[in-house]
Amino acid sequence: MDMSWSEAAVNQLYEAVGVRIRDARQRAKLTQTELAQRLDMTRSSVANFEAGRQRVTLHTLLQIAEELRTPAADLLAEPVPSLEATSGNELTAALDGQPETTTEFVTAALRRAD
Repeated sequence: MDMSWSEAAVNQLYEAVGVRIRDARQRAKLTQTELAQRLDMTRSSVANFEAGRQRVTLHTLLQIAEELRTPAADLLAEPVPSLEATSGNELTAALDGQPETTTEFVTAALRRAD
């Protein structure tokens, strides 16, 4: 199995993790400022994690999960499968349950490839 990741795929992964952090924070009824204070960091760091502009470290992800009272695994995004090794039906099944941003990203990439 090829485990190489393009920079675009890595960026997309962090964006998807950011969406999950944001959603969990909102479910916990916390503002970015409140979460940042609990984590002893700036609000802009939390905003950057949520937007995928800043890569969240593993220990920070665990702290975020603890503060939001959610399993850390729920904040992780599944990798997007390789398009070359995936049929249309397999791709549809693989994208089922992924954040909307993931589906939009893959759809846009497929349109550009045509």
